[in-house]
Amino acid sequence: MYTEERIVHDELILSYRYYQSEHSEVIFLFHGFGQTKGLFETFVPSILPYYSVIAIDLFFHGESTVNDNSIDAISINRWNALFNQIVEKHVINRFSLLSFSMGSRFVVTLLHAYATRINKIVLIAPDGFGNNFWFSVATSNKLTRSVFQFTMEQPSCLQLLVRIFGAIGIFNSITKRFIDRNLKSGEHRKKIYASWIYFRKLIISKDDFVRLICKNEIELMCFCGKEDQLVSKKSVEQICNQTSAHYLELDLAHHKLIQALENRALIEFFISDRE
Repeated sequence: MYTEERIVHDELILSYRYYQSEHSEVIFLFHGFGQTKGLFETFVPSILPYYSVIAIDLFFHGESTVNDNSIDAISINRWNALFNQIVEKHVINRFSLLSFSMGSRFVVTLLHAYATRINKIVLIAPDGFGNNFWFSVATSNKLTRSVFQFTMEQPSCLQLLVRIFGAIGIFNSITKRFIDRNLKSGEHRKKIYASWIYFRKLIISKDDFVRLICKNEIELMCFCGKEDQLVSKKSVEQICNQTSAHYLELDLAHHKLIQALENRALIEFFISDRE
């Protein structure tokens, strides 16, 4: 069983599910784009005997919203202040974190404030170590953001671009199908625009991430996909090598990598020292 809860702060509403167990240590779960906290329903029972669990809705997903049009991006400080309200509300001392894709931006940017209190981190197809080429092109300044907004409102332009990039080999067929599916819905396109713009400042450099992981002896596990063209496998593997982390590469495309939640190595990573 769980309770549906939320934090309200400066016109931000953060919704989450709190699965309380007899254990004080908590695992926070962050989904990716186009998903909700309900994504983790089948995963939670595997770790609930060992932890309490908090599954969070990212902004513009599920029941988490932004009601202030004057804010065009959430800062790391504002996100940390919001997260701190959850920590204080539930009197959480030590905790671990798990994220998929875009949800990793919310995980890695907690490190500066909370590294001394984090035990373990699992990153699945992680975003958040800087902005990749496409993200930077779309969000770097007012002009590019205006162009990005226009293209999101004109699906014919987007479809043409995807076909061109597919034809010249920038996207493989798996990635092209993934993008086509996400651009088909007007609501999805609005969500892409809002998420990319609002989350663009939630980034950490690879050097800072590695330094904080090593200094605080945080246990780290990362999953990447062999068919994933949205996340740099080389970059994530380098981070894992520098932090002595567990690195697993699965024969999956980006959107399929959520299957890592079923991977026994992930479960063991969380529970092996608690049995």
